[in-house]
Amino acid sequence: MSRKNTYTDEELRRILEESDCEQNNQSDSSDEGGNEAELQITAPPDSDSDDDNDVERNVGPRTGIAPTTERRMKEHDEEEGWIYEIQPLDRQIFSNAENFIHSENIPENADVFTIFRLLVDDNVFDLMVEQTNLYATQVIASNSGGRMNRWKPVNKEEMEKFLGTYLLTGIIRFPTLECYWKKDPIFYHPLLHHINMSYNRFVAILRCWHFVDNTAERDANDRLYKVQPVIDIVMRNCRKLLTPTDCVVVDESMVPFQGRLLIRQYNPNKTHKYGLKIYKVTTDDGYIWKYKVYCGQDPQIANLDKPGSVIVELCEDLLDQGRLIIADNWYTSIPLAEYLLTRKTDLCGTLRKNRKNIPLLVKNKKLKRGEQIAAQKNHVTILKWKDKRDVLMISTCHADEQTMSSGRNPRPKPNMILEYNDRKKGIDLSDELASYYSPIRKTMTWYKKVVVDVLFGVGVVNTVYLYNKLNQQNKCALLQAQMSIVKKLLGINDVQTPAVPTPSTSQIQTHFLKQLDRKDGCRVL
Repeated sequence: MSRKNTYTDEELRRILEESDCEQNNQSDSSDEGGNEAELQITAPPDSDSDDDNDVERNVGPRTGIAPTTERRMKEHDEEEGWIYEIQPLDRQIFSNAENFIHSENIPENADVFTIFRLLVDDNVFDLMVEQTNLYATQVIASNSGGRMNRWKPVNKEEMEKFLGTYLLTGIIRFPTLECYWKKDPIFYHPLLHHINMSYNRFVAILRCWHFVDNTAERDANDRLYKVQPVIDIVMRNCRKLLTPTDCVVVDESMVPFQGRLLIRQYNPNKTHKYGLKIYKVTTDDGYIWKYKVYCGQDPQIANLDKPGSVIVELCEDLLDQGRLIIADNWYTSIPLAEYLLTRKTDLCGTLRKNRKNIPLLVKNKKLKRGEQIAAQKNHVTILKWKDKRDVLMISTCHADEQTMSSGRNPRPKPNMILEYNDRKKGIDLSDELASYYSPIRKTMTWYKKVVVDVLFGVGVVNTVYLYNKLNQQNKCALLQAQMSIVKKLLGINDVQTPAVPTPSTSQIQTHFLKQLDRKDGCRVL
């Protein structure tokens, strides 16, 4: 049961006085709030608009709010310095007088193997022989017993044979490495039984295949110390034989790897989604000139983002000479284009819609298929063209001019898109060629995969490129070139393959059944 509260006369009087005071305070505060509400006057919409589309839905204060109509977006862009009266732009003057291919560094009438050995020279083989033997000694010292006790130091000739055998596995694909030495009729290949390298020896060299001394002092932040010496030697040789002309392409590719690794990347747009990201600088027709493994420690230049800083770092030796850099929308930005102009270098590429300082009207304009819109500022052109979807481009050497495209459905297209499509295919071509007969296997550790990609994905592809440039009348296909390199590395010309055995006379069938004539409707045999 609830107990009723009993109050005296004084307590009742005090309670009534306090309640009256609270009501007065609430009424005062409501009056003040009403006065403040009356001061918030809504601004009327503009009455001088000629276009019904210019009527704004949000008629409140516009402080900090982006314009929402085409007219106001254009006014905003013009205040930022963008102009919509597009002026023609000229290319930077290419001032490099060096030869495209340094033929003075290539012997006259050089064959495919000679060019390959210029790129993958004796310095690479000497490094691999020295470090492989050193690592084998360290493995034997730390793990006594087992197959490694039968280890014999490898020499240069045996290292060439090892690389030739491994390159052969990219041409002839068997499920495992052991299958190449089996005598089973399904896998039997006579070549592997006549090169004086057993399966056990091949596996032992592969296990100890090394390129740097693990015990040497090094920078604790250097994540590529295991492979950097080989990359430096091969790429220095590549740059020694060729200097890019007035156009280079920058993009990235992937070396597949799905193990646990700090520098492993995920890129859903690539064929191999997991692996090591490789920055490449190539010519517009496929010669790989620069190769860098991404390790999560890219430098950053002031006023540029990290992708733009990567462009500058990779192309530092090519700037200030009037070249054109082709890049996709991961690298390009307006600050990068303005910086490259100060270095006498042009930029052309696709552009992401969420980049800073893009003119609002270009970004938000609704276009029909085949239409375009462009704006210019400080010799930088931003263009949007509608195909099946919007294509946003940036260029420092193109205006908004169009040219009739070639192909099955010729139609007008902006020149910067045509040039981008034509030049960008160079790096795609080199990646495609490197994937055809690649000997990279899933079971390899990451740094050996990178070295295989450098030696064969870069070395062989660049070899074919140089040979075909020097022999326009007698070009060589990639498979042909790889077979020629394998033969030279294995010394296959000196090996006499066993002749196919012919059946003996005793095995030749000399008697056959003969059909006789019919007699009385019956066949006689």
